[in-house]
Amino acid sequence: QTSEECDDGNNIDGDGCSANCQDEGGNGGPDYYCGDGQVNGSEECDDGNTKSGDGCSSKCEKENQSSGGYFTYNNQGAGAITPPAGGTSVLGEEGAPGLSIGFSCEADYVNPGDKNIQCKIVVVNNGNLTAFNTVITGLLPEWFSFNNEGEAMAFSISSLGLIKTAHAASDTQEKTWEIGNLEPGASHEIKLALDVADEAELKVYTSTALAQADNHDEVSATDDLEVRAVAVLSETGFDINEFFTLIFAFGIVSGTAFIARKRYID
Repeated sequence: QTSEECDDGNNIDGDGCSANCQDEGGNGGPDYYCGDGQVNGSEECDDGNTKSGDGCSSKCEKENQSSGGYFTYNNQGAGAITPPAGGTSVLGEEGAPGLSIGFSCEADYVNPGDKNIQCKIVVVNNGNLTAFNTVITGLLPEWFSFNNEGEAMAFSISSLGLIKTAHAASDTQEKTWEIGNLEPGASHEIKLALDVADEAELKVYTSTALAQADNHDEVSATDDLEVRAVAVLSETGFDINEFFTLIFAFGIVSGTAFIARKRYID
């Protein structure tokens, strides 16, 4: 009928549409209904729609956020995931970041005094929510230090393939990289160069990498490096590396002399 304001397929009063098809305001109330953007009556929230999964359900009940996120509501009851104070808010999104971290060095072992040992830290966000203000920290053991001259540029690869650098602050044994927000599916790789002191004791040393975000607890990874004594050839007095370097240099000189002699004879 043209005089109908609604039609819910029944002749029952009190269900939002009366028996004579007049709008009752929803929820059985005369002046309010779920989805009108105002929190009234038994409603816990009202975000202006009747969709679930956005912080306020289709029945105007609050939907709690899973671990790793922080759910807050505005004055109208609309949901928003936010990190702690000072972070970034994301409206209409629910989930959690999932940070994992790895730490590895190319060398199986090192000698006292070795320089520019290549290592890397990789952090991945395996969750479905951005990790806000992600920070990576590298911690080195005694006798190890960061070689800033030999360190490569840190970079991250997002789900869109974008690359960005990271701001780093450090001393000789602790270094921090502020990489910002890490999107779902994104990874961030930091290449390091380490030095070993001449006085390093002969044993296994453990280095540690940490990662955390405003909305994610700290995760960690470690890598062990053994410091071994320099092997010395007793009859020559040279260590193995020096001996093979001399052999290589002798081969180059001998080869050059042979080529020059052959050209002279020809």
